[in-house]
Amino acid sequence: MDDSETAGIPEHQGETEDLDVRLARAILDRERELLAEGISADESARLADEYGESSLRRVASLGLPELRSDLSDRVSGLEEMTTEYLTTLSRHWASALDQYRLAAECCRLVGIRLWKHAVEEDLGRERLDLQSALAGTWARSVRTGVEVDVLLRAGLPRGAAARARTMHELAVTAFVMSEYGVLDEHVGLGSRYVAYGAVKVWRDAEEYQKHALRLGTEPLTDDEMARYRSEYDEAVSAYPRLDRPNGWAAQLPGYRRGSFEELEQLAGLDHFRPYYSWFSHEVHSNVKGDRLNMVTSPDGRAYHLGPRMDGLADPAHAALRALHQVVAAWGSIMDLKAMDVVYLQAGRLLVDEAADALVAAERGLA
Repeated sequence: MDDSETAGIPEHQGETEDLDVRLARAILDRERELLAEGISADESARLADEYGESSLRRVASLGLPELRSDLSDRVSGLEEMTTEYLTTLSRHWASALDQYRLAAECCRLVGIRLWKHAVEEDLGRERLDLQSALAGTWARSVRTGVEVDVLLRAGLPRGAAARARTMHELAVTAFVMSEYGVLDEHVGLGSRYVAYGAVKVWRDAEEYQKHALRLGTEPLTDDEMARYRSEYDEAVSAYPRLDRPNGWAAQLPGYRRGSFEELEQLAGLDHFRPYYSWFSHEVHSNVKGDRLNMVTSPDGRAYHLGPRMDGLADPAHAALRALHQVVAAWGSIMDLKAMDVVYLQAGRLLVDEAADALVAAERGLA
């Protein structure tokens, strides 16, 4: 098999089969040559296979310019079709998604007000750690809510559902911290949460160090590993059972297995688990996720490969609901001013209005 025979990448089934036949013939010819040279059968077969692999690499290299040109044309065509599709999506969903942004922005502003109050207060370490933990949870919720917005406007509601799942986790965390962190018997919960970061850092460092060579990346230095280990030891020494799954909550009543489901129950948000389970299929690899990605077409099964027009309402509402839950949980431990309460109540109303608009838009597709 010489280069001139396979200079281009075949596009049609017949050509692909022809290349397979030529490749098989070349490998057999090469194996015969090696056997004729007195090389053992096993070694000849191995070397012939290597010859076949190198031949395919040579074909790919020679055909790459032609393939790159073809792919460029295809990408341009897809971009044009996607732009037209998203223009149609925007016309239908614009009002509802604008309502989403209004509600999300209100929750962002509430959080900014709460943080300003927190930094102005003269707080002890444990109270400050609780405020910092809730502020960090709020900040991630706001950012993740923006990601949901971008995915929805791109016609990718399944991706938005995966991010809304994260927002539910953040809401559960905020509820648990705000509910228990103010109680005398759990007054150090915020500090446990902050300290739990050292546990996660150490575990991540161990995992990274284990695979760094195979990844081809620079391993952490001995000094870095020693520092992470020291911080870990200090944290688990200060807080019993901190090294367990979700160890920051390990001493809360009813929290035995270290599961997120138990945290949901402690937060009183376990009734949202059906949505969490549904959205989880967009995070993990499983057959249910594959089934959710299938559509019925006249000629049989088809799969979603890009943007879609429907399915935006549920992840959008779930994300907004979780975002408001986070900021409401944070506000519940604060000495709120009248305007803070106004903003919180307005945020709730805006979330409800956005939900109504989203449902109406979804039903309008029927």
